[in-house]
Amino acid sequence: MQTYSDAAKRGVILKKRTGLRQLLQDVVAGNASYKAILVYDVSRWGRFQDTDASAHYEFLCKSAGVPVHYCAEMFGNDGSLPSLIMKALKRTLMSSGFTHGDGWFDILWRLCGDLEPLVAAFEQATGRQFEVLQVKEKFGGLRVHVNHANDAIRQCIEAAVQESLHTCEVCGQPGKRREGGWINTLCDEHDASAQRAREIG
Repeated sequence: MQTYSDAAKRGVILKKRTGLRQLLQDVVAGNASYKAILVYDVSRWGRFQDTDASAHYEFLCKSAGVPVHYCAEMFGNDGSLPSLIMKALKRTLMSSGFTHGDGWFDILWRLCGDLEPLVAAFEQATGRQFEVLQVKEKFGGLRVHVNHANDAIRQCIEAAVQESLHTCEVCGQPGKRREGGWINTLCDEHDASAQRAREIG
């Protein structure tokens, strides 16, 4: 077993991440004695402004035959549509310096389940490969960008977007859009917490 760490590093510049650089060097060079990499959560790769960076580092490990497993995430890192969407969302939010709880997890999970048969039918009918390009929060609601879609896929995504506008992004309880610097969708409890934090800050 080998441990790699970058104590107290924000993770925005790779050259300052000696632990991560050593891990990538060992894995790519074939010097790793282990068969899997355990990562606490998606954010541990780093809060890079380019969201492709952390995805690329994970890809390097997987390509070298060393799979990555996330210990604290609510989804399996199995290449499924739910896994890809959740990782894309978290990477996008981290790069912008914005974080939230798992309040929209159920919305995204249901969206993935609803999309899977639609995507399979779409790919079979068109010969095009469906890909999720970006999942992010904007103006208090989810945004899901894909490369190709038909009306059924677009309607499915729009239904999830509309549901997010009435769901607290922290806890998943009923919420509404609040303005206070950022536009967030929050329940009364978490809106009050956010207001207190702004007053203290």
